[in-house]
Amino acid sequence: MQRIKRKALELLRLCGTLATTQRKHKEQHKMTNYQAMVQRINQANTVEALAKVESSLDRIFNSGIFTVNQYSKLDSKIVDKQIAIEVNRITQTQHKETTR
Repeated sequence: MQRIKRKALELLRLCGTLATTQRKHKEQHKMTNYQAMVQRINQANTVEALAKVESSLDRIFNSGIFTVNQYSKLDSKIVDKQIAIEVNRITQTQHKETTR
C-alpha cells in the first residue's frame, strides 16, 4: 500500500510539472497582434498573398487594433516585400532570357 501511495504521489508530481511546463511553453508562444502581422508578412511569398495580408492589415487598423505608427511600419514592410518579390521575378525572367 505504501508503494502505491509513493507511485501516486510521484505521478501527481509529474503531472504538476508537465502542466507547469505546458503553461510556460504556451506563454512563451503568445504573440502580440503586431508580431503576428509581421509573421504573416514574412510568410507571404507572392504578391497575391501580400494583397490578402494588406487587406487584413487595413481591416485590423480600421477596427482600432494598431496605432498609426504600427500601421505605418507594417505597411512599409508589405511594400518592401512586394518590391523584393517583383525584383526577384524580374531577375529570374531576365536570367531565363539570357540563358536561352
